[in-house]
Amino acid sequence: MDIGQPGDIPLRERGARVSGASQNSIQSLDEAIAESLDAPLERRLGLWSGMAIVMGSIIGSGIFSTPGLILGSVGSVGMSILVWVIGAVVSLCGCAAYMELGTMLPRSGGEKAYLEAAFPWPRELMSFVFCLASIFVCWPTGLAADAVVTGSYLLYAATGVSEGHPAWAERLIGVGVAVLCALAHAYCSRWAIRMQTALTVVKALLLVLVVLVGLSQLRHNALGHDVFKGTSHSANGYATALFKVFFAYSGYTALNYAVDELKDPARTLPRAAMGGLTATAVLYVLSNVAYFVVLSADDVRSAGTTVAGVFFTRVLGAVWGQRVVPVLIASATLGNVMCGTFAASRVIFAAAREGYLPLGAVWGA
Repeated sequence: MDIGQPGDIPLRERGARVSGASQNSIQSLDEAIAESLDAPLERRLGLWSGMAIVMGSIIGSGIFSTPGLILGSVGSVGMSILVWVIGAVVSLCGCAAYMELGTMLPRSGGEKAYLEAAFPWPRELMSFVFCLASIFVCWPTGLAADAVVTGSYLLYAATGVSEGHPAWAERLIGVGVAVLCALAHAYCSRWAIRMQTALTVVKALLLVLVVLVGLSQLRHNALGHDVFKGTSHSANGYATALFKVFFAYSGYTALNYAVDELKDPARTLPRAAMGGLTATAVLYVLSNVAYFVVLSADDVRSAGTTVAGVFFTRVLGAVWGQRVVPVLIASATLGNVMCGTFAASRVIFAAAREGYLPLGAVWGA
């Protein structure tokens, strides 16, 4: 071709045009990323879905495995039930404090937003440290522990034996559970929320079943008259028991990490959180009463972490106690992992939008 022909674009001008187009496309991409980072989240969580998230975050394996350990720490049936009541009252006070913070600072991220407001100098240092610890230490270790518990109960249901499972098998199932929950929330958050709501319903119904079975056995109850006989005087025992109870009640702050997704957060957040925690506390206390109605104190103490299995074996037979109930408890811990993944992902999302993480445009978009 003759480069001197009229109508041909000189090479330098052509390069300038290409360079300008590239700069425009890069600028458009940057603007699109910035717009996605600033885009508001869809407010799709109402009162009932919020309560389901709170209850799903609280109810895990604790209520099914710790009553025997708590009884061993405090010594008597009455004191064991009283410790659960004290834990409920203290947790409700903590929940009220978090609801105050959540309505004063209605932003997702939970403690990240509160630390930013409480410690303005050095700028964002405390919130950055919190996000760092939560994302890389606190959330992963807690979710990993719950995932392994899910694996142990599934193996219990498969073998009919509560102990002696290979550690690698429990951990392998735990890895699968963690990956499943992460993928569900990453690729289809709406269906993941529906799944964890369904699992929460299963957990609540299981506790209701425990309570109803206990009430049906009131005529043959093993509580006795002196429920405080044998009460321990060891401060260490009470500290250990309260630690286990508080751990069983933990999770009532789950909605504080997703305030931007709540419909009318000023009304929904306190109602859903306080309502979910109150309903869970009632089920916890009544479930403990049911355990002690059906089983003697010695039976509960010797059952260790398999109280629920021994309870249903005594009332409904070995098939329920050794096959069905472990599956239901595994679904309870699976739901706990699902809800924990939901809350942890919102912390990652909020941290990424602040630029705390590498590839923030990916995690925060």
